[in-house]
Amino acid sequence: MKHFEHTILLCLLAVPCLLALCPHTALSATTVPLKLYSGLNSPVGIGFDSKRNLYIAEWGAGKVTRIAASGKRSTFADSLNGPSGLAIDKDDNVYVASYSDDLIYKFTPSGQRSFFAQGLATPAGLSFDEKGNLLVANRQTNEILSFSPDLKRQTIATGLQTPVGAVITSRGNYFVSNINGGITLVTPDQKARTINSQLVRPGPGITIDTSDHAYVVDYGSTTVYRIDLTGNLVLIADDLPSPAGITLNNEALYVATWGDGAIYKIDLPKNHKFQNWTYKSAKRIGGHNTYLKIRKPVDSWERNNSLLIRRN
Repeated sequence: MKHFEHTILLCLLAVPCLLALCPHTALSATTVPLKLYSGLNSPVGIGFDSKRNLYIAEWGAGKVTRIAASGKRSTFADSLNGPSGLAIDKDDNVYVASYSDDLIYKFTPSGQRSFFAQGLATPAGLSFDEKGNLLVANRQTNEILSFSPDLKRQTIATGLQTPVGAVITSRGNYFVSNINGGITLVTPDQKARTINSQLVRPGPGITIDTSDHAYVVDYGSTTVYRIDLTGNLVLIADDLPSPAGITLNNEALYVATWGDGAIYKIDLPKNHKFQNWTYKSAKRIGGHNTYLKIRKPVDSWERNNSLLIRRN
């Protein structure tokens, strides 16, 4: 059994102590999340296939649940150990990261199981690039890995800060969510830099739209943000209990929340121009100016052997 550690998260007092201009923050709530499904057990990775079946990796239940477009639920795969990230390829094959067993499963649309990649180190979030390569956030080694369809392995980035999710842009840049280190941008020549460190605990849920904006959950708060290549943030939704997973489908975001075991839908208005604000007061913490409201999150992951907070 792997060992986990508890993390102490501090609540901030709303006392301004430092004046500075914020180069990144742009906040604007756009819609109230709609709860679609409940009764899940610590959901993390989620994704749709071409038939609009929704697949959900339930960490706490050790299974993948499938919800048809009609709303009918079924168990797609079970007897999994710490299922975390989930991604679906163009042929509707489902890939699931087993965080606790250090491997990735591949399931055919009918549910036939095989090993896709083994010998990893706490794989978390999964996603595909346009060439069909599977991106893997290999948390323990602080790397982003890529696996081609014929299983050729490539290291995309190293030296990250507990990466738990990654997506690629149309020009070959990578957004990486680091549970302990903000949002990193990795260029095609594999140079990495932090573009925003204002989220409390960026989770494995990260997805991208056709305009190269990434959407990322903040598990340490209750929010979902949009972020651009320069690190500017837009608040998309709030009041989500410990959001962990996210996917984008038909102009809407779908978010898996660890705190209440649910799936929420967030509609994204078409051609919507977000209103921006700039904050001038900040609380200085750990060498960074923090401009966002910060809450003490539901500590379910810490109580239940979190997939992301682990002693190496």
